[in-house]
Amino acid sequence: MRHHIDLRGVAVRQRLFYARFTRGRAYGYNSIVKEEPALRQIAKASMVGIHLVAATLVGLVIGYALDGFFGTMPWLTMIFLFLGIATGFRDLFRMIKFNDDDNDDEDNDNSERNRKNE
Repeated sequence: MRHHIDLRGVAVRQRLFYARFTRGRAYGYNSIVKEEPALRQIAKASMVGIHLVAATLVGLVIGYALDGFFGTMPWLTMIFLFLGIATGFRDLFRMIKFNDDDNDDEDNDNSERNRKNE
């Protein structure tokens, strides 16, 4: 017996997840997303913090060194500090996009396997 759930007000991404989840259960798979080991998840989460802090510190050090060399004390330090912060957030968004791309590739692999099993 199939249960019908009204998904008209739900976002497209959530609808796609629901469709993949129910299709996977229909073929006997308990979960669509492959679980990663806990240590790998912790490493990925700590990399985010390390990238943000490292990029900020590199920008701060470069700005402070250039201020000392040119004698423009607060200006280059502030400029490179903000550039370092922006670089850290850019790396953060790249890691998020890379992680989403990996999940999409796994979903595509699962759907290809399901088509072959039909």
